[in-house]
Amino acid sequence: KCGMSSSFVDYMEVPLEEGDVVYLDPPYSGGVGYGGTSKVSAFTSDYFDYARKLAQRGFAVYVSEFTDNKPDDFATVATFEIQHLKDTVSTRRSEGLFTPLRGSAYK
Repeated sequence: KCGMSSSFVDYMEVPLEEGDVVYLDPPYSGGVGYGGTSKVSAFTSDYFDYARKLAQRGFAVYVSEFTDNKPDDFATVATFEIQHLKDTVSTRRSEGLFTPLRGSAYK
């Protein structure tokens, strides 16, 4: 299979096929979600649980989130500093790209 597709839907609605790479970009923790007509609500640990479940099924899966929210059973792939705006206050935060460690248990 060749190519790439992206979707702006609830992560549970995306059909997956063998060999797919999954990138989960949930709203930041402490945020309010994506708004508009999106079904994607504020961040919860469900995103990390879903990543664990997909990894156990053999998918390569990555989650972006603030580095201070990384679960212990996830490895850091990359980190970078971002300007984060919340309630008109701008702060610098460290964001990371994480992947479940081999053997991470779905909770």
